[in-house]
Amino acid sequence: MVKSVDFGSDPFNENPFPLGGGIEVMLTDRIGAGGSVIYDRWNDLFGVWGGIWSVTLVKPSFDFTCHIRTDRIEEVDFLTGAQIGYSFVDIINKSIPSAQYFGNLGNEIHFAPFVGINLHFPNAPRNFFERLSLTVKVVWSVTGDYSGVYGIIGPTFQIR
Repeated sequence: MVKSVDFGSDPFNENPFPLGGGIEVMLTDRIGAGGSVIYDRWNDLFGVWGGIWSVTLVKPSFDFTCHIRTDRIEEVDFLTGAQIGYSFVDIINKSIPSAQYFGNLGNEIHFAPFVGINLHFPNAPRNFFERLSLTVKVVWSVTGDYSGVYGIIGPTFQIR
């Protein structure tokens, strides 16, 4: 499936990249559990038949993470883990609203292992910023029609 985006369109009509959010609770110093959700939307011709189809994809998941810390670099911890969830898809014909989609794309199980790093802020004050970090992950979604490699970057606040 090829994702095409018109960058001049309404930002809620097509996303140039997936949007998402998540939370992680540290169960131990090295093990975390949480959840995340990814929202994506794009238009596709599905070949040339039937006009323009709008595809909306929502992927909630449970995330399990193992943090690997080193004493040499206190500002960085490496992480690995997996997401398991479900991909919900909605396909609507924008050209012919009454047309139904009869293809094989649909809801499916989502499984994605990942690796990444947390960048902690050095010399952070002892309060809110002490638990704040920047997370960078490379995720490999290995199941279904929406599989592939993608990146995630964003702030992380550790809850203990």
